[in-house]
Amino acid sequence: MTEMMAIAEARRENDVHTEKFLISKNNRIASNPAEIVTPGEAQLAAQLGLDPAEYTLSELSKLYFESIASDSD
Repeated sequence: MTEMMAIAEARRENDVHTEKFLISKNNRIASNPAEIVTPGEAQLAAQLGLDPAEYTLSELSKLYFESIASDSD
């Protein structure tokens, strides 16, 4: 989500260099395996009542957004 917002902002500001960099995905760091738990993953997992070592950040993020989307329905 943050990356999409950064691309949109670059487009609004007509910052072609930043937009190309973000779209190229060269800015991405290899993701951690699920067993390596970051503080952010721990926080998301705690809010969802899940074990953070069983999920990647992407999986936790998806589950979190699904949970808040279902709460608003």
